[in-house]
Amino acid sequence: MTAFPTLTAKPHATNWSELPLAETTIKTESESGQIIRRARFTHQLKKWSVYYPLMSQTDKNLLTAFEQTINHAAGSFTWINPQDNLVYNVNLETSIEYNIVYDTDKWSVKFTVEESYPNSSNNIQIETIIAANQDLSTSDITLIGQILSTGNQISSSNLSLYFQFGSDVDVDFTSDNSDVFVVSDIVQGKVNSVFALRSNILHSRKNLYYRAIASAKDGAAFGYGAIKSVSSDLLGYRIL
Repeated sequence: MTAFPTLTAKPHATNWSELPLAETTIKTESESGQIIRRARFTHQLKKWSVYYPLMSQTDKNLLTAFEQTINHAAGSFTWINPQDNLVYNVNLETSIEYNIVYDTDKWSVKFTVEESYPNSSNNIQIETIIAANQDLSTSDITLIGQILSTGNQISSSNLSLYFQFGSDVDVDFTSDNSDVFVVSDIVQGKVNSVFALRSNILHSRKNLYYRAIASAKDGAAFGYGAIKSVSSDLLGYRIL
């Protein structure tokens, strides 16, 4: 499935909204006048209104090309919700709206995405714990995470575990060493237990930010661990 493009622009909280895609409750009035309510769906699909106030021409070109690729609102794609860092299978509600920002070379961009079907991989839960105390000037760092849930994955499928890291919490993270487990093995013996991966990080900043990632076999969804920061001073690393 096509993935939403990686843009340098970040969506703005202004005009951001999250709503159910459809009314989720069925109401029936009995002869006595009592209102009987029941759920319409087993999973509540959602839609999100997204707003980029200042988008560069380069990002706009990426977005318009992407819109052509998915045939505007006809094709579904995977989209990472920046509010929860989960991956959703979505469609555009309508074509993307582009407006030039007066007296600049920037664009304001608005669109709404609708969840097309639930992504079970969003139920994967992992967490980052610590970075092992090592001297980064002489050795690699070992990152440690914990698997909390594998979600509703097929027992024979694989789950890839790895870490992303960067020197700033807002940077686009770079993936690092990974390990792969069969989901059935994780269910039997590894849920709620830790895993550790040695990371080949070339680190030269004050702080190292990282997070654990679990990727399902379908390659379209991830379970994100919390972002953590480790001070280089605590690891014995000397800033030159």
